[in-house]
Amino acid sequence: MSLREALADGAFVVTGELGPPVEPDADIVRNSARALVPVVNAANATDNQAATVKMSAVVSSVLMLEEGLEPILSSPDETAICWRSNPS
Repeated sequence: MSLREALADGAFVVTGELGPPVEPDADIVRNSARALVPVVNAANATDNQAATVKMSAVVSSVLMLEEGLEPILSSPDETAICWRSNPS
């Protein structure tokens, strides 16, 4: 059941947070996502936590989806640090 469906049904939901790593290593995100799948309905994919350049939240979200974890992705703050982490 998706987060949207769970909320629409009035179910109790739990969300978490998955902070993308500094290293461009997909396995770090995949392992964290796998650990969260059994305990949360969805997880926030943070965008450059602590004002440091990290793996793109968009890329992290794709990896989360591939592991069965629904990402919560908010609109990125279009700052210089955001531009440096997003591939283009």
